[in-house]
Amino acid sequence: PDPWPRGVPPIAPMGSFGQAEVDTPNAKRSRGVAQPVFKLLAPPSLAAAIAGQGAATESATGVAVEVTDKGDFYPGTGSQVVTLRSLLPSSGMLDAIRHVLTQLPECGECAADDGDGHKITAVLPSKSVSAVIGEAGSNVQALQRSTGARVRVERSSLGSGPGGDRTVDVCGAAPAIEAALGRVLECVQEFVDHPWFPAWAQRTNQERVSSAPASFGSSGKIGANGFGSFNMSGAGAGMGMGAGMGMGMGMGMGMSPGGSRPGMGSSMGMGGLGSMGSSGGMGAFGGASGTAGAEGRTSQRGRITMPCVFKLLTPKALTGAIIGIGATNIAAMEKVSGARLSLSEKEDFFPGTQCQTLTLQARSEEPLQSACTQVIRRLEECVRNGKTDDCAGDGEGELQIRAILPVQARDALVGDGGALIMTLRDRTGVRISVDENCVGTGSGADTIVQAVGSSEGLDAALSQMVRVVQTFGKSPWFTEWASRSGSNRRGGGGGGCGGGGGAS
Repeated sequence: PDPWPRGVPPIAPMGSFGQAEVDTPNAKRSRGVAQPVFKLLAPPSLAAAIAGQGAATESATGVAVEVTDKGDFYPGTGSQVVTLRSLLPSSGMLDAIRHVLTQLPECGECAADDGDGHKITAVLPSKSVSAVIGEAGSNVQALQRSTGARVRVERSSLGSGPGGDRTVDVCGAAPAIEAALGRVLECVQEFVDHPWFPAWAQRTNQERVSSAPASFGSSGKIGANGFGSFNMSGAGAGMGMGAGMGMGMGMGMGMSPGGSRPGMGSSMGMGGLGSMGSSGGMGAFGGASGTAGAEGRTSQRGRITMPCVFKLLTPKALTGAIIGIGATNIAAMEKVSGARLSLSEKEDFFPGTQCQTLTLQARSEEPLQSACTQVIRRLEECVRNGKTDDCAGDGEGELQIRAILPVQARDALVGDGGALIMTLRDRTGVRISVDENCVGTGSGADTIVQAVGSSEGLDAALSQMVRVVQTFGKSPWFTEWASRSGSNRRGGGGGGCGGGGGAS
């Protein structure tokens, strides 16, 4: 039987770490001082399920459930933040956590990476993480032995000091996760009466982005055939310049007050990456990417330096919405998603279209999926503003988007006889069609997959496409496919690829 039956479970003890907060020394210490708060990360499907049960959870446990808006993700992930906030110090926080866990088995994205059980991620203050770990890791080792859960602590934090954010992954079977989270909760509540705790409890994702160190930013993106720079500056402004050989120039400038620090970079055939501006861990969002120059708006031939890559086609209206005034939109999208975004040059269209290529790269799948969600939000913006060409579907409220997949990934997406793509269509409600022609030859030839449907459906469909493409990340042809530009494609010709097929 499912250890976490769906729906609201009865209030029950939570493993081996006490039956309620009032049974623990830490809870007794914080009673009457501040109300308990606990935070989790949830992929969109889990976040929606948790929000749907929020009223029932509050009624049964006295704990309010708050979920960030769709697309408002914890930096560097594709997950929303779920905050559990006790309405009274004696409320049943442990029971509220158990209510959340009832939704975990229905979330396909919540499977443990090794396939053994489920995974959930908690967001803790840095000080609480130190308590979880213990001296030389003694506490976390004991926690794993006593509960059977696998616990992984993120080394870096967002923000400085004891109230900075760090994530803790807990994996395993249902009882193991439940028991381990009970102990993790105790480590959070131990510091509920400390002066930094209220600010941590109220922190938004935008504040987390602003508190990220300079190294969290991506390198320059926008320039006239070159690259501008992108930085998060603190003590002073940062300026970077990138120049493509014999081509235009991009520029970015940090917005914090103080002096500037210029830098130059160049590279054969592509814009060089501008140097990072002066940094300070708590600086505000600085360093918008360089604006367009006379010879072109963007450059796509940035080096592919990350293992995960995904590509989309962007018609004129969507391209403009992604860039934004002064390239502020694309910079914000990078910061929220944790992915790096680059666009092909203004007239460098994918063959047979009037669309530029948007290349997303990241160190894992989640930032790519988060970036796709950000693109869909820009697509919605285009349609709301009446810019519907190649952005809207035929039906009311429908959107359309096209992805560029290597032909081998396309065939994997389709499946034998179209079985897999039909399942994806049924699950998402999206009409998906696959172009039987391709540009180039071999397994890494380019082919277009079009998706038409609701924003939620497109989000789910693109997430699956991202997963499928990344399964070929170690194939010998993948690096060349990831780096390919429009000019490279024109040299390769086109024609039929074989296989494929569509679901419409």
